[in-house]
Amino acid sequence: MEAIKFIKERDRMCRTYDDCKGCPLEVGDDCTDFPNGSPERAAEIVEHWSKTHKGKTRQSEFLKLYPDAKLNEEGVMIILPCQIDKKFFKGCENCIYEDADGGCERAYWSEEIDND
Repeated sequence: MEAIKFIKERDRMCRTYDDCKGCPLEVGDDCTDFPNGSPERAAEIVEHWSKTHKGKTRQSEFLKLYPDAKLNEEGVMIILPCQIDKKFFKGCENCIYEDADGGCERAYWSEEIDND
């Protein structure tokens, strides 16, 4: 797991547990020493947690409302961002996802959203 992703996922994991109770990184009263004492193990724990606790994405929330929405062969919604989001109505040349790996649909629908 790359460093930036590790930090983001560890932060997301920390926000999930109230007062660290039940957190997989909790050691004693605090987890702040654990990653420094064994960074490899901390990375393994965070990576496993991340894989088993997927964050909310635009697609996951949309599919709760429309479970039969059409997906492509890779499991990504086929609705273009410019078809539903007014920020992208100006066309592909102004789209922040234009050069996204896997296309604008994958980038847009897989983006995590706030848990609020």
